[in-house]
Amino acid sequence: MLCCTQELSNKKALPNTSKISNSDPSEQAPDKALAQPLARAPRQTLCKDERLSRKKLIEQLHEKGVSIKTPAIILIYNFCELPTHFPAQVMVTVSKRNFKRAHDRNRVKRLLREAYRKQKHIVYTSLKEREKQASLLFIFTGRTLPNAQYAHGKISELLKRFVQESLTTKNPS
Repeated sequence: MLCCTQELSNKKALPNTSKISNSDPSEQAPDKALAQPLARAPRQTLCKDERLSRKKLIEQLHEKGVSIKTPAIILIYNFCELPTHFPAQVMVTVSKRNFKRAHDRNRVKRLLREAYRKQKHIVYTSLKEREKQASLLFIFTGRTLPNAQYAHGKISELLKRFVQESLTTKNPS
């Protein structure tokens, strides 16, 4: 008589699905491709060093910064020497006057940071070509909560205009 564990082990046994070695080599090519490591794309993160937090740099940005405006979002930028190896540092603000509740302000900031994070390569390539660093400030001035698509579109528009304007200025330090 079989015990219950032996019966279960017999039911779980699967047939051998491995290929026979004398099969066509063209059929084995996909297996070899899977064995090779895939090239990784660069990670799209927004780490601590990419966030603007130094009081001196923020004051300098407010005093000497150049602004680009779109409906609902303003970008203020300043070319300066940053204490990091990244070409840009970013900060996002939302007015307490327009959004009374903190969770609404936090949501808007999260959406804007996410939209920037996914598109920061536009700014990075442009700044690296010129060997410059810039501090960026996004100010949300809209009165309604944006969705992710709207934030992505506006940030994209602002970053493209930033790259174009930074190309036209020769030495904006």
